Amino acid sequence: MKPDTPHRSNPALLWIATALAITITLAGCATGARLSEHWTEPGWSSAPLGKVFVVALRKNAVHRRMWEDAFVARLQQRGVQAIPSYVDFPDAAPDTQQVIDAVRDSAYDGVLVSLRLPNSTESYQVAPTTTKVAEYRRNPFTGFYYTVYRDVYTPGYTETDEVRRYQTDVWATKDNPRLVWSASVRTYDPTSAELVETLIDDKFLPLASKDRIFPPKRDK
Repeated sequence: MKPDTPHRSNPALLWIATALAITITLAGCATGARLSEHWTEPGWSSAPLGKVFVVALRKNAVHRRMWEDAFVARLQQRGVQAIPSYVDFPDAAPDTQQVIDAVRDSAYDGVLVSLRLPNSTESYQVAPTTTKVAEYRRNPFTGFYYTVYRDVYTPGYTETDEVRRYQTDVWATKDNPRLVWSASVRTYDPTSAELVETLIDDKFLPLASKDRIFPPKRDK
């Protein structure tokens, strides 16, 4: 028999310091990534950087190369001559003096440093919910079935996510060497090359190009 109609209802510090004064910190793809900090040297009016030394500070050699390659590829799309540090320093990221020597020997006008900062956690409250659940019952007198709805309450709770933080710093090395740009992002899990490239292409470099640190992306 057919039920009757219902009747009830109702989320290391890289410092490259010296005469170049390079102090670097990176904080921080893609899905869920958001900008957390952004700074440009006040009054920056120089031409966009054209030859850049790219250093990614990572303990994992694969991750280091992955980040350096991604930055280099995206900078080249903007007409920047970018060189990954692992070409000259394959075993480990260069130290202060090695960066100074590389800048001097190759006449770089900028150094881009990518650093992963310590993870942080973010907590948020999930609100309680009440849903209707249908129950079919049989009338013992008529033999017909009918539907009743009851409220099912789910209490609220606290959800905690681990957040990865990445920062990119850019130093101008000509004339008065100094930090000229810095940006940090927070994201959940940029572990693949594709996600790293998306983070760089969607967050870091468009903002740096807008601030005239690098040229805009060239049309294909």
